[in-house]
Parts: sequence; structure tokens; C-alpha cells
Amino acid sequence: MRRLFIALIASILPIMAMAQDYPASLTSYVNDYADIIDADTEARITQTLTDLRETKGVEMTVVTINSTADYGDKTDVPTFTTGLFNDWGVGNATKNNGIMFLVSKFDREMFIGLGSGYPREFDKRMDYLFDQHVKSHFQKGDYSKGIEIGVTETIERTADNWVEPKTPLFERIAAKIVPILIPFVFLLFFLFILFRNKMSDTWVRTKSCPNCGRRGLSRNRETTQTVTRTTPGEQILRTRCRHCDYRDDHTHIIPVRSSSSSGGGGSFGGGGSSGGGGGGRW
Repeated sequence: MRRLFIALIASILPIMAMAQDYPASLTSYVNDYADIIDADTEARITQTLTDLRETKGVEMTVVTINSTADYGDKTDVPTFTTGLFNDWGVGNATKNNGIMFLVSKFDREMFIGLGSGYPREFDKRMDYLFDQHVKSHFQKGDYSKGIEIGVTETIERTADNWVEPKTPLFERIAAKIVPILIPFVFLLFFLFILFRNKMSDTWVRTKSCPNCGRRGLSRNRETTQTVTRTTPGEQILRTRCRHCDYRDDHTHIIPVRSSSSSGGGGSFGGGGSSGGGGGGRW
């Protein structure tokens, strides 16, 4: 049953991830949006990941961002990593052996997302390597060194120690069932896309007013700049309380979306993650 659940999640997450705003991949190896990796280190990491892909057939990508809040309503870093992982389709589509090493600078948190082909016991390895090999460098602001060491340790604890498992009969049966469910998943996805803003705004009504403490918030959106394939969009989220004079106008930047699961300048194999991995805060 657990394997069937993982198979279902792995098929659903790549579709649902499209509802979130994500950056387009610049390369298949290092996407340093936060600009925290020096040029020499980035070149070494790129070569390491290129060798990994060519010799072991494992796709691993490093991503740095300033904050998950830059890409829509704020979510936690592990959830964002899994969503971005599936949006880009990191890893072999059959083996699901991809790896995403994501660092969120201002959230002060990182997560190493693993493809659904890795066993769950690998999650603890990712937590351990962050605590023992990466955290101290991040606390000192030395992101380049922490990321480079983290990449090396991640490879040693995943790709270098992973044996491709034989597919059990039950999982083969599950693989036949999942495609039948995909049309229903697509229907769910389009309904979610259609109503996601309304659902988010409705959720605001359940929250207490920061000013008077009563429930009665409302929110509407005003698009001031439409997003295109080359330029970000902009919305103003206006939150009001019907019980007091609380007002909050928040400008939300809508990032340029990736046009496909292969991203912009990167090329991936269509793999997926069911949320496995590990990391931590510093």
C-alpha cells in the first residue's frame, strides 16, 4: 500500500506544482538566483554535477533563492523544494533518482530534495550532513563553501551508495493503475487553477484581524502589471477588516514562469519527488 501511495503522489505532485509560481531553470546544474556562490566555486560545482550526470546518470541541481515568499504566498522550504523539483522534472523519469540542493538565504533554511526512487532512510542522511557539514559554514555566511561541501557529501550519501531496487509485483500493478487516474488528476488541477486565488482569499476570512482580534478579514486583488514570458507581473493584495479600520495593501510580484518541466536553460529527464529529503535551519 505504501508503494502505491508513493506512486500516486509522484504522479500528482508534478501536476499540482504547476499551480505555484516557480522560477525557470537557467542551467541543469547551478541556479544561483540569490547570488551567494562565487564564480570559482560555481565552476567547480558545475563540473562535479556534470561528471555525476555523465558517469552515474544522476541529475543533481543546486538552487539558491532569497525567500520562498518571492514566488507567491509563503510556503515552507521543503514544500517549495518538492514543488520546484517536480516542476522542473529533475532526474530520470523511470528511476526517479534526481536530487535538488536548495538554499533559501533569508528564510535561513535549506532542503535537499530526493527523487521518489530513493529509500526513506536516506532522509536522515540529508539531515545529518546538513548538521555536521553545512550548518556551521552557513552560520558564518560562507555559503559558497557550505554548498560545495554539501554537494560533495550529498553525492557520497546518495548516488554513491544507492543500488537500484527491483520493482516488486505490487508496484508494477500500481504503475498500471496510476495512468487510469491521471485524467481525474488533470481535472482536479484545472479546478484548482481556476479557483486557487478565490480559495486563498477565502482562507483569509478564517484568520483573526491583527488589530482587533476578530474574524472578518476580506481580501481582493488588483493586477497592475500582467506577467509575460520575459517580464514579471505585479498584483496588489488589499486586506480589510469589517469590524475595525485595519488596512493592509501588499504588493505581490508574479515571477516569470517556467514554460515547461524542463525549465528555461536547463534540461532534465522528467523525474519526480514525493517529498523525500532532509536539511535544516541555521
